[in-house]
Amino acid sequence: MQCLKETYNAFYTKAAPAIQETGRELIARLALLKVMPQRVLNLYTDTPAYADALKACYPEADIENISIYDGLDALQDDTYDLVFANQAIDASDDINATMIHIKRVMKVGAPIMFSSFGPGTTLAFAKPFKDMHDVGDVLLKTAFLDPVMDMEVFDVHYKASNETLEYEAIYGHAWKQASGQVNAEPETSIGLHALRQMLRGSQ
Repeated sequence: MQCLKETYNAFYTKAAPAIQETGRELIARLALLKVMPQRVLNLYTDTPAYADALKACYPEADIENISIYDGLDALQDDTYDLVFANQAIDASDDINATMIHIKRVMKVGAPIMFSSFGPGTTLAFAKPFKDMHDVGDVLLKTAFLDPVMDMEVFDVHYKASNETLEYEAIYGHAWKQASGQVNAEPETSIGLHALRQMLRGSQ
C-alpha cells in the first residue's frame, strides 16, 4: 500500500488545482441535501482539507478527518450523519469494498457526497478511472439508495510547464437505506446546468 500511496500522491500533487475545483463544487452541493448532521466523516487522501468549509456549513457538527489510506475498519458502525469524500475513493484498493465500509459507518438515512475522476482525465493515474455509470453501478451494488450522478470536463493550465490538462470530474450523492428499502429505478443522471439551477433555487 505504501508504494501505491506514493504513486497516488504524485498524481494528487499534480492534480491539486482540479481537486480544489471539485472540492468547491462538492461544498456548494451540500445545500441540496438539506441535512443538519451531528457527526461528519471527511475522507481525504494525504492531506486533510475542507474541514473548515464543512464546519462553516454545519457549525454544530463534529467534523472527523480520516485518510482513506488508514482504512475504515476501526470506525464504529452507524456513526456518521454525513460522509464527505472529495477525490478520495479512487485511492482505495477496492472501490466496492470501500463503499461497503463507508455505508457501514453511516447512520440509516445519512447521505454521502463524493467526487472522483473519470476516464476523460488526461493526467495518468496508477489504474484506470471508472466512468460515471460504473461508479453509479457500484452504489447500486452496495445498496445505496437513490444515487444521483453527473459529470463535467474542464481544463487546468499549468504556467510552470506551459501545459493544459483535461480533467473529467464525476460527482455523486446517495443515501444509506433502511433494511428492506429498495431503489425504484437505476441511478439518476442530472446535467450539471440543471443541478446548478437546483442549487441556486435552494439558496
